[in-house]
Amino acid sequence: NKAEVQADGGASSGSANAIFEGSFSADTIISVTIKQSTEYSDMNEAFESLKAFDEEYVGKALSDIFVFSYDNYIPSLSGNETTVKLYLPKLFADANETGETQTEYRVAVLAADGSVSVVSGTREGDYLVIKTEEQVIKAVSVLTEEKEDKNEYDWLLYVGIAVAVLLIAASIVIVVKRA
Repeated sequence: NKAEVQADGGASSGSANAIFEGSFSADTIISVTIKQSTEYSDMNEAFESLKAFDEEYVGKALSDIFVFSYDNYIPSLSGNETTVKLYLPKLFADANETGETQTEYRVAVLAADGSVSVVSGTREGDYLVIKTEEQVIKAVSVLTEEKEDKNEYDWLLYVGIAVAVLLIAASIVIVVKRA
């Protein structure tokens, strides 16, 4: 028994819509909101825990997080797979601008119990299709490469300045002693 539910993020969140296919009643209402990865601590905490135990995800970061809420939801006992289709034309437009022809994406899925798993998502037109065994998905986020912190090597600059100052001071001492 599958039902398809259209979720809409509303006018304030832009084109944040999703299509759900799973085992739930047709009168289930699902709403979706987009959060910046820094604004949604549940997903961040769960993903950071995953990174601590699985080195495969070190160097990966969360992109925008799609948070789902449910009304009139009655879980199915059959435990069928849930499919989420996220409308993400910006993700694909950015990839097209860089010349990438990526068709598969890694997606973090936060379950209702607080656990996080990473699944493959595939592109179908302007939709990212995610399939998971979770019946109630709390949030999803496409994984990206962590941006290198530009200030990471600032200490090297300071060490270089200190060495230069010491060399200048030593040169002055030598010149004064010779004079």
